[in-house]
Amino acid sequence: MRFLTCSFLSLQLLSGMSAVKQMHSDATGINYQAARIAVLALRSTADSTPVPRNYILFPSRVSQTAEEVARVLASREKPMRCRSRKDENTITIACRLLTDSSSLAWMDRASSEAVRMWGSDIKKRCPGPFENVRLLLRWQKDTLVVPVRAFVAWLRDYDIDSVIGSASRRPPAGVCMVLNVGGSATIRIKRAPPSPSRS
Repeated sequence: MRFLTCSFLSLQLLSGMSAVKQMHSDATGINYQAARIAVLALRSTADSTPVPRNYILFPSRVSQTAEEVARVLASREKPMRCRSRKDENTITIACRLLTDSSSLAWMDRASSEAVRMWGSDIKKRCPGPFENVRLLLRWQKDTLVVPVRAFVAWLRDYDIDSVIGSASRRPPAGVCMVLNVGGSATIRIKRAPPSPSRS
């Protein structure tokens, strides 16, 4: 009986650990996908042509790929404010954690409104469970397919001077909606007053 009890408890523990591991892996994946959106948006604000292949994430001076920068951003504490600039064929990205109360309050209001606005639009266009929706984000020739949860995480976690709008083109198979990054300046990511300390 003791052996059976211990075996049952061990099974429960292993099952619990597996569930926790799955939850952690899923959260890490969403954070990474949100960071990929951030890198795409920052590329668009740098107005880079031709598309650069190298990135520098300040204060580091080491050249990295978009995927490597996204992994670093995904691991950092949030919310954060990020800006970018182009230096020849390299994009330099600088991000800082938002800690002051005014910036945090603004970010909360702005992201909540953006999530509400885009969430309403996505639900109208995309039938089925909201969490299963996949979006295609595009800027010039660069495209990125992400789950809607990553898009929501990006709106919540990143303050970037970028614009986004829904595209009229028909989405490809497996994607519900196409969004243009770096589109018309009349379509803002966050409809809210300018954030404080936007440096």
